[in-house]
Amino acid sequence: MKCNCCWKDIDPSEYYVVNKCKHIFCSYCAQKAWLNGNYKCPLCQITLTEDDISRNDSTDFESIAQQLYGISPKNLNEVICLISNFNQKQQLLYESKLQHDNHVNEKKLNGKYQQVISKAFDYRKQRDQIKNELEKYKKENEKLELENQQFKALIQEYEQNSKQTKDIILRMQQEQSEKNSIISSKLFSPQTNQMKQLFKQNTFEVNPNTALQKKLNMKMNDKFAQLKKIREENKKEINLKPTSKKNTFSLEKKRIPILQSPVVNRPMFTSPLKSVVIPFTPI
Repeated sequence: MKCNCCWKDIDPSEYYVVNKCKHIFCSYCAQKAWLNGNYKCPLCQITLTEDDISRNDSTDFESIAQQLYGISPKNLNEVICLISNFNQKQQLLYESKLQHDNHVNEKKLNGKYQQVISKAFDYRKQRDQIKNELEKYKKENEKLELENQQFKALIQEYEQNSKQTKDIILRMQQEQSEKNSIISSKLFSPQTNQMKQLFKQNTFEVNPNTALQKKLNMKMNDKFAQLKKIREENKKEINLKPTSKKNTFSLEKKRIPILQSPVVNRPMFTSPLKSVVIPFTPI
């Protein structure tokens, strides 16, 4: 037998309770339901009295048998039918309880299943989003790698161009230095300090900037033009005039002392420009 409240097997060593509505309860469920004196069936909620509740001992078989002694077979068959109906009712009640429990458990499982499906859908959606983001980052990474390669190529090209520019500047400096040395050797005498200073002033370094190079060349050309102009003016101031004698000249202005050239045995005179020595060759 099973308790109609907790549906546990009744221990044969314990007593059980049967009420008039044919419901069986174990001792624990009976004490719990009727402890406060409110006698109601825990299953069908029918109001009961103390006479409607019978306490039975499953081990007292002799007292149960004594109650059946002297009963006619006809009445005994009716008792057996009542017992059979009671057992069938208990079986149906237990089966309905199992169906109810199964229905409740099925609802719980369906609710959990829906939760699992919903979570799986959310996880799948998140997975698709992450996959799309990964594809996007992959494309951006490929684009950055391509730009990095192009940038490296530009850096290499810039380094090559810079090296070529440095070589060109160095070659221009060497050529300009050679030109300056040639010009200085032709136009200036290294014996005077004034020409040395003028030579130092006219020397310059080659600048990579083309505009600055042009300005420096123009500046140097202007200085050479000024020097040439000064020399021409000095020649005009000398203003040589012929005398009666052949191949002789007289100076109109202040006479300039004539020096004897140590290299060539011919007279020389000094120009008003102290830094320039002009040889004088008689005609």
